[in-house]
Amino acid sequence: MISLYFYKLSLPTFFKMATNYKIAFIFLTLFLFLYSSSAQSETIQQISPEGDTIVLEAIALAQIAANLEADYIKVQDIDKLYKNENLDIHDFDSIFKIQSTTIEQNKNIFEEKKEHYSVREINNSLAEWNAFEKKATNWKELINDHLSVIDKDLYTLVTLNKVWELTQKEAKEQQAPPGVLKSISEISGTIKKTNRELKDLQNNMLKRQNEISKVLLTINDVLSSLKKLEKELQSDYFSLDSPPIWQAADSTLSPKLLKEYLLKASDENIRGVKLFFESYQKTVYFHIFLFLIIWLSFFFLRKQSVILIDEENEFELQQAKKAISRHWLAALVISMILSIWLYPDLNSTISAILQLVYILIAIIFFPTYIDKKIRPILYAILALYFLDQLEVFFPVEMFFSRLVLFLKAFLAAWVLFKMLRSQDIVAKDLKRNKMGIVLFFMRLFLAFLIISILANIIGNLSLSVLLCNTVVIAIINLIIILLVVIMLNRTFIILLRTKFVRKSNYINNHWQRSEKRMTMTIFILALFLWLKGILNHLNLYDPLIEWITEIGQTSWKVGESSIEVGGIIDFFIVIVLTYVVYSFIKTLLDEELFPRVKLPRGVPGAISMIFGYVIVAYGIFLAIAAAGIDLSSFGLMAGALGVGIGFGLQNIVANFIAGLILAFERPIQVGDT
Repeated sequence: MISLYFYKLSLPTFFKMATNYKIAFIFLTLFLFLYSSSAQSETIQQISPEGDTIVLEAIALAQIAANLEADYIKVQDIDKLYKNENLDIHDFDSIFKIQSTTIEQNKNIFEEKKEHYSVREINNSLAEWNAFEKKATNWKELINDHLSVIDKDLYTLVTLNKVWELTQKEAKEQQAPPGVLKSISEISGTIKKTNRELKDLQNNMLKRQNEISKVLLTINDVLSSLKKLEKELQSDYFSLDSPPIWQAADSTLSPKLLKEYLLKASDENIRGVKLFFESYQKTVYFHIFLFLIIWLSFFFLRKQSVILIDEENEFELQQAKKAISRHWLAALVISMILSIWLYPDLNSTISAILQLVYILIAIIFFPTYIDKKIRPILYAILALYFLDQLEVFFPVEMFFSRLVLFLKAFLAAWVLFKMLRSQDIVAKDLKRNKMGIVLFFMRLFLAFLIISILANIIGNLSLSVLLCNTVVIAIINLIIILLVVIMLNRTFIILLRTKFVRKSNYINNHWQRSEKRMTMTIFILALFLWLKGILNHLNLYDPLIEWITEIGQTSWKVGESSIEVGGIIDFFIVIVLTYVVYSFIKTLLDEELFPRVKLPRGVPGAISMIFGYVIVAYGIFLAIAAAGIDLSSFGLMAGALGVGIGFGLQNIVANFIAGLILAFERPIQVGDT
């Protein structure tokens, strides 16, 4: 009103008094600018979590009612979400308290026993503490996810609070109705209350995050100590860590000491089983579900195998029918091998249980599938398994344990000798399943056993235990791998002969080639897993991978580009994969798609050719990138090469372009004479 009054009284007077129109114009412009500025709403600048600057301003009076309802619902949703969240957090707190106590107790046990740990106990502890680390990392990720959501919701509440504070101030200045002011005050109070509760929850989450970090530090300390112990034991492999066998003290076990060792080992095994189910409870349920699916698949496959006619009296088909005749056994074998991927940190207790189940299945399956003469070997392997488990119950440095080690080495040597006999059924079946290379490793294992026996005699107990246990584990794993390979190979033999699969033109025309390729793939994967297990037991797998990685990182400069050995290997791998993809796509088009659709003559060939060119060109591009070559400099080189080709290979390029024209225009088609 004062400004308007000044405008009505002062402006006419000024125009009467002013003689300079320029001064009048400048004054008028300045006045209007100040007047319009005084009428603008107050604004606040705020930085969003993404780093953007956001301008907050008051809500217009006409829009207050709609915004009140929308923002109230938004605040209520946030409040309800975190009230339900608190229930989950309480459950988490109770689980975390129990687990953190268990971790602390296990750390104390480790500190007491670490000076007397054997290789097996170290490996078992590593698996156990890796499971702890995985669980604690999952907890940390869970808390971090909650905190990130809380941060976003807190930002939303702070933003709403500032907007309604501006709106309240503006509404008071504009003398809004009391009811509107009351509603604004109520929603501001609700926002502030929810904000305080969310802040408290955030603080509690930060405390939990700190506690989890402390647990992770404890776990990492124990893992570091275990790896240090593992390296110390590796350094003792070539030292005389025990007296020679003729000087070893007779440590005959008393009933009391025997009971003590048995109770101690039983407690360790029970704890290992409990820890496994605590760590992989959901995975176990999923594994059971997979077993049921695989069992149903084998059940229907067995029905299909019954109606297959063996026209050529084929030996492989007869063996395949025999292999899947006990469909529940085949399903158990296949589903159990999935443990390698489902349970990455499997402790020795569960591993031993799975090994025992596999050996018992082999005792049931192999005599009926191969020959009854194999039973003595299988029973000897079962005896090897139980002798190997004695290491869990008794300290390895005891005189009794050294005698068991001798017995285990001689029994393993007998098993290998029986398997290596060329006329023996095991050697024949290994060759039949494309696993003849395993016989070479068996001869190597015989040398390991001789060294193990000599090392035990002279007092190099660490080396003796390492070599003997490696051979025993390799023999047990070989039986498991052979069992799985036979089941998978025979399953695919039946599967490739079923009517449903034979609907595929490619399989119907090339089923023998498909069978050979599948058999070779299974063999390569099985051999890799078997050798990986041996190298892991020798503590050589990780150093070997590190050594290969270092070789792959070896590089040299070529101009401005740096080429690594690993890049060259990647180049050839991508080229091979490109060829595989090209062959697969070409086969899919030529034998599966084109025979089922009606296309003009010549079109299928043109489509197949274009797909081939695109895949090969893209594969070469990826291979060059994988080799670490700078594609920009390669583009310049390709341009220069193109000029050279243009001059030197004009006829070849012209013929290539002419071929493309013929493929698309089709003046001459396939089949023309």
